Order: sequence, then structure tokens, then C-alpha cells
Amino acid sequence: MSSYFYSAYLLSFLFANLAYTGHAYQYLWPDHPEVQHWANPVLVIVFCLFGLAFATSFLDTRQRFPRLYKAIVAAGLLVSLLTVLSFILGAQGLAMKVAMAFLILFSLGMMVLGVLSWRAGIPSAKYFLAASITHTSAIVLSAIIVLTALDWGDFGIHIIEIAMLVDAVLLAFALADQFRILQNEKFLAEKLANIDHLTGIWNRRGFQQLVSPLWHTGLRNQHHMSVILMDLDQFKRVNDRHGHASGDQVLQQTASMLNSSARAGDVLARWGGEEFILFLPETGLSKATHIAERLRQSLIRMETGLTDLPLTASLGVAHVHARDIGMEELIRYADSYLYRAKEEGRNRVFFGEAGDTANTEAQMAT
Repeated sequence: MSSYFYSAYLLSFLFANLAYTGHAYQYLWPDHPEVQHWANPVLVIVFCLFGLAFATSFLDTRQRFPRLYKAIVAAGLLVSLLTVLSFILGAQGLAMKVAMAFLILFSLGMMVLGVLSWRAGIPSAKYFLAASITHTSAIVLSAIIVLTALDWGDFGIHIIEIAMLVDAVLLAFALADQFRILQNEKFLAEKLANIDHLTGIWNRRGFQQLVSPLWHTGLRNQHHMSVILMDLDQFKRVNDRHGHASGDQVLQQTASMLNSSARAGDVLARWGGEEFILFLPETGLSKATHIAERLRQSLIRMETGLTDLPLTASLGVAHVHARDIGMEELIRYADSYLYRAKEEGRNRVFFGEAGDTANTEAQMAT
């Protein structure tokens, strides 16, 4: 919305300046002197109104400074009402006085908004404040030139145009800076939505988003792909005996161990509860099983501080190669092998090919 108000702000200044210099009367409405008669005050007021609309939208004044926002809205409505009343009464002189007074208040108000926003720590406010100082200084200097009848040459004649050009550039920087900040915030929010808040690794949503393109590439190129599902054995006893804080610490330590053990290109995630998943691209069954066994043994050696409860895990490994199945199906096979490991006494690895349960083999823990 700020960008639309910014465009309207610059466009209204263009028309106000054309009316002020007489070019609008010469090229746009040459046969309508009555239009030119009212163009200057009306277009100045429209310019100020769009400027305030841009400022309040860009700086989110309604939320950050609600009282000031209400005062700005009230001032805009009052000026609009006075302008309409002047037009009805045919009092163009009154309309011009209202427009000039509003222009001065507008310039000062923009500076106040810039200062308040800058002090409130709004990142893009520095550009806005610099822009408001620029055009306010130009308006004041232009008024001094007119009042003192000094000859400042072309600079004095075009000082407002020069100031608005600088103003436009600074506000464009402000919009670009705000857009960059919003994009960064959006990226961070999306990333946080994909991260498990307890362990700091990917959650199920993040895992699926990361693996999806890797999976389709693997299928297209007929690469070996494997999945390891790991579940901590009898984890409920940790929570029951030592409390959930200790349970959380164990999950964090496990995630850290898995993360440090994973290879570059592997995708690790917390699948839910005390269950973790590891996607291994371009990895055959033998290698994936070896990795799973190494993880099982690393978990046993991990120092948790819970001497009365040795930590073990059951793991299921599923592999696919040159077979048109879905990622969800491969995970289901890994889950079935994990279930077999649990049935056989836990603390062991079961593995097999996706779609070939008859050839499932067991890797026993030592």
C-alpha cells in the first residue's frame, strides 16, 4: 500500500507543479480558466494529503502512534472540508490560504513523523527523515526568497523541483530498505516455521520441503536413496523418572549428535516426539545401514548424565533405486523396519529394500 501512496504523492506533486508554473493551463486545460483558478490550492492540498497517506502507511503510524494518527486524520478531514466550503462559496483566496497553511503544517508534520519514527527505532525512518528535512528546507527557503524578493536565479525558481527530486530518491531508498527488511523477516519466519523449536534441527514440514526436490532429482536420474528412522527406546522412562526438562535435554543432545554425524547433503529432522529421520541421497542400502549402525553405537556412548537409564535406539533403514515410488512410501517402509527392530528387543537396526519385505535382513546390536 505504501508504494501506491508514494506513486500518488509524486504524481500529485507533478500536477501541482505544472499548475503552479502555468504549464498545465497551457497544455492541459487551456480553454478553462476556471479550472486553473482552483487548480493551485486544490492540487497543493491533494499533494499534502497523499504525502500524509504515504507517511502514515509507510511508518505504520496507526499502530505505533495512534494519537498522532488520529490528529493527522482529523487535520486532513478539516482541510478537505474547508476546501469544499471555499469552493461552494467561490472563495478561491480562502482556499489558497488554507492550502498554504496546510503545506507548512504538512512539511513540519512530516519532519515530526520522521523524528518520532527514527527515535522509535524504525530502520527505514532515517531515509524518510532526510527526505522530510530536504523538502521542508526547500519550502522554507522558497518562502524566504519570495518574501525578501531576492534574486537567486534559476536555483531559486526551481528549488522546490530540486528538493522534490532529492525527496523522491530518498523515499525510494526508504521503500527499498523497507522491502528488504520485510523480505528478511518473511524469510526468517518461514525458516522458523520449518525448524523444531526444541532441538534446532528441521521439523517434519522443513524436512518435506527440503527433500522434495532432492527426491524428484534422484528418481529422474535413478540414484540410490535411503531413509533412516530412529526412535529412542523407552524414552517415556526418562520423563517419568527425571522430569521433562531432562527429557528435553536428552533430545537436544541426540539431535546435536545426529547433526554432527550427518554428512554434507544429508537431511536430518525431528520426525515427532523422540523420533528422528535422516534422508541420505545417493546412498545405497549397505552404506545407509552402516551409517545407521554407527549412529546407534554413538548414541550408546553419548554422555547424558542419566546413569540409571542407558540410552539406546531402534532404527529402520529403507532403500530405493530405480523404482517409481513416493517419498512417503519409502518412509513407511523405514517405519515398518523400525517396528521390527522394536519387536525384536530394541537397540538394533533393521533394513531392507522398499517394496521387498521378503528380503529384509536384521543387523543386531552388539
